[in-house]
Amino acid sequence: MFSTISWSAYVECMLLVVLSYYIGIILIYYRRDIQLKFTAYQQQAFQKSPTDQTGAASQPTNDTRENNDLLFSSVHELMDELKAVFQSAADKQFQKEELLMALQVKLKHYQQLKGTAFQVAINNHVSQQALLHCKIALDDMEIKQLWQAFYDSPDKGI
Repeated sequence: MFSTISWSAYVECMLLVVLSYYIGIILIYYRRDIQLKFTAYQQQAFQKSPTDQTGAASQPTNDTRENNDLLFSSVHELMDELKAVFQSAADKQFQKEELLMALQVKLKHYQQLKGTAFQVAINNHVSQQALLHCKIALDDMEIKQLWQAFYDSPDKGI
């Protein structure tokens, strides 16, 4: 049986196996990085394609790009911190009020995301994770109140 397989066929087969193995490892461990690169590439292509009234391509300023990069990194930091909050809340079986307070404390440090397009995505993530990990349903008003810092609270004058 082994005499029917040539060394070249064996090497080709092993190369395919090793290559598929490493591609699988890269996809498993670097999936987030690949997605970030792909979405950044798509956004750059999208920003270059629209034309203004004069027919010239609109170019985002360097400040806009730097601001978006800062916001992207802030969102990823926040998502990692929220993962830890939900894990801790699930382990300690937080009540709804405790979970809301913990989330508000975390979101207080990310007020630069308030009012951006990322806020909607973060709100959806918070709602889904609260239901998934803690079995706590959060309505839109509660999630909206999470973004109000302690100094913005309506009972400030009391």
